[in-house]
Amino acid sequence: MPETERVLLVQLGHLCNELSFFNKLSVFASDLNARGMERYAMVTQSMIITRVFIGKIFEAWRMMERDFFGSRLSRELEPALSQDGKEALSKLKRYFGQSNLISTIRNTYSFHYGADNIEATLRTLPTDKPLEMFLGENYSNTLHYFCEEIVSTAMLGAASETEPQKAMDQIIGELVEVSGYLIDFTGHTMAAIFERHLGKSWEDFETEDIEVDTPFSLEKFKIPFFIHRGGEDGT
Repeated sequence: MPETERVLLVQLGHLCNELSFFNKLSVFASDLNARGMERYAMVTQSMIITRVFIGKIFEAWRMMERDFFGSRLSRELEPALSQDGKEALSKLKRYFGQSNLISTIRNTYSFHYGADNIEATLRTLPTDKPLEMFLGENYSNTLHYFCEEIVSTAMLGAASETEPQKAMDQIIGELVEVSGYLIDFTGHTMAAIFERHLGKSWEDFETEDIEVDTPFSLEKFKIPFFIHRGGEDGT
């Protein structure tokens, strides 16, 4: 197998692992039933994960531009893709071929701490708006919620929807949609590479069923924000 394909194969598998992890992490980090300070904490960690997840998706596309299209492997592998793989690739090209939310948020919020949008958001805050923060005896239990609220409000301004919840729904909707295209593309492209060099499809490989002891429920498992170490009371 040529080195360019070996590299791409590793990159695609690595990407698929990360996308699977961030998809689950996004669910684990949010809790629609939380109230009060717990709700603020869940919103904070959910928004942080969303920004990083968006950044990873953008970087995945850049990897494809370099290692799939740039290496010219696309000319050899695209015809070998299944119909589902071709459709996923077509949707990715269409999405990233025009102005899009993922690129905008990645370039402004995911890995950047720019001041312009923060300043603009601060100017729109009502003068009587409470700015809430929670100070714990242990810094791991300190939450500067008003800071996250301002950054998140600025980020929501990147969406075409103007109502905050609809803007958030738009961002999450595109995040889920595009990550799905990427997962489909990675799986079908890896299958095409294996079939190309080993002469058989996924279905022809010998497999072994493995059971995982007591897997966690996706809906029930939640990542707490507030913690305590052994002997501490969690304040």
